[in-house]
Amino acid sequence: MPRFSVIMPAYNRHHLIRAAVESVLNQTFADFELIVVDDGSTDGTLEVLRDLADDRVTLMQQANAGPGAARNRGMQQAAGDYIAFLDSDDLYLPWTLQTYADAIEQADEPSMLISAAKEFAEENELKQIMQEVLAMDGYADYFAAAKEDFWIGASVVAAKRTTLLAVGGFNNAKVNQEDCDLWLKLGNEPGFVAIRQPICSGRRWHDQNVSHETDRNVQGVQYLISQYKNNHYPKGNPQALLTILTRHIRPAALACLRQGQRKVAWSLYRQSFAWNLALGRWRFLIGFPIKAIFNSRTHTACASGASTGKGAKKQA
Repeated sequence: MPRFSVIMPAYNRHHLIRAAVESVLNQTFADFELIVVDDGSTDGTLEVLRDLADDRVTLMQQANAGPGAARNRGMQQAAGDYIAFLDSDDLYLPWTLQTYADAIEQADEPSMLISAAKEFAEENELKQIMQEVLAMDGYADYFAAAKEDFWIGASVVAAKRTTLLAVGGFNNAKVNQEDCDLWLKLGNEPGFVAIRQPICSGRRWHDQNVSHETDRNVQGVQYLISQYKNNHYPKGNPQALLTILTRHIRPAALACLRQGQRKVAWSLYRQSFAWNLALGRWRFLIGFPIKAIFNSRTHTACASGASTGKGAKKQA
């Protein structure tokens, strides 16, 4: 049984998947397996993966169902004590799994751990990162760290396999926030570690990042709200739960305002009003209506200018 099962969902990543896989295969810690789940790619991703034949790699295929479903498929196959996740456009640093192993030993087998990541556009940027001495903070559970405002994407997480399976894994729907949903389900599981250094992964920034898709992000936030209202999250620390939940709702509401989706933006504001009030989020509660009025006037002025021809670019 390996110490780690690294799970990588892949969809149409033929130009990036090789680097992601090799960043796992080049780990200094050798006790792992890599499970790549191709999520119905149509661009040659499978061919690249087949060229990367390695005994440590298990390749699985499924019809396109989204990253949550792909990760769940991989978890059913996984044999490691801990499952670590890496998206197919991100990269591990060579010491990532060794750092995870050291942190797990020092923290006495926590349920979940996260590491630090660096955003990059070009892979050469990561070559400047040096391996540092392990520095980490331990908490009773994820909810106990709610005020820290950690960014937690899938590529910086490792968690006990048995715990992940016990809470049901990821949401299978094709919406964003499927990772936040899972972390909330793990909120009261004993032991949460945040690795401060070294940086363990590179988060690739490009135009195809799923986090750029506003509609799917809103659907994901609405899913989180429905999960909360249906009591699908542990309630042992309600303030922490609402702190994390509203941290995702507020930027989604503001993004909708900026893009002119006023009805959706106001819906998110109203649904979370009492929660933000209880948390004392006055800046958002007061600022949102002001921004809504300003944006409304701006859109009205733009529409008026367009209808009268004012503000149009002069033609040569």
